[in-house]
Amino acid sequence: GSTLQYHLATSLVEASGVGEGIGWVEHGDCRELDQPGRFRVVKVHNAEQLDGIEEALREGRALYIYSYRDIRDVIVSIQHKWKLSFRQVLQACYIDFILQSYTNWMALPGGHVAKYEEFVHAPADEALAIAGHLGISLPADKIVAIAAQHTLDATKSRISSLRVAGQDTTEDGILHSNHVFSGASGQWRGALKPYQIGLLEQKARHWLAQHGYEPSQSCFWRYVGLVYFWCCLKVLKGRNDAPPKLF
Repeated sequence: GSTLQYHLATSLVEASGVGEGIGWVEHGDCRELDQPGRFRVVKVHNAEQLDGIEEALREGRALYIYSYRDIRDVIVSIQHKWKLSFRQVLQACYIDFILQSYTNWMALPGGHVAKYEEFVHAPADEALAIAGHLGISLPADKIVAIAAQHTLDATKSRISSLRVAGQDTTEDGILHSNHVFSGASGQWRGALKPYQIGLLEQKARHWLAQHGYEPSQSCFWRYVGLVYFWCCLKVLKGRNDAPPKLF
């Protein structure tokens, strides 16, 4: 979702001549990125990657674009992209990280927030919304044409080209050769076991309900999931290898 939003924002500012895309930023400083009168589009996962972001947002020198998705699908996507087991995801506390990152972004002003399931198959609507958020004046048909270049199928085609070329990522670090698992909503239903789904639904129950995602598992499977989670943490205490850092 955030990759699509990045590509839409970058294409819009470049087409209108008011900025350019910078790509993925592991750690940056808003004061160094700031260029009055121009947009410099970067991609990050959490606000802590950009020093001075809160100040820049509150002073109107920056805007942000954010998407959220069913956390059950997010976990499946993380497992696929980084080749992690469900246990590794739990031991690295990614569930808590994702929820906390959402809370941190929502506390900041200047945001356009969109639900993945509502725009992934309607990029034109999202492109129009982003253009409005950024104050970009382009004809509607031009914006729709830009969005057509960034459909899910178009993204999958670019990923296939990366694989054929033997490349892991694009030059800007945005797309990876295994970036898209399927892009479908609800893939967690076939990818996760009942106790895994139950655990996610228990830990993120308030967030899921707040955003209209229905639970699927009984209290029994939620309890089994919590027991499994506790066992994972106990096992981790006796191991020397730390889980991989993704964000």
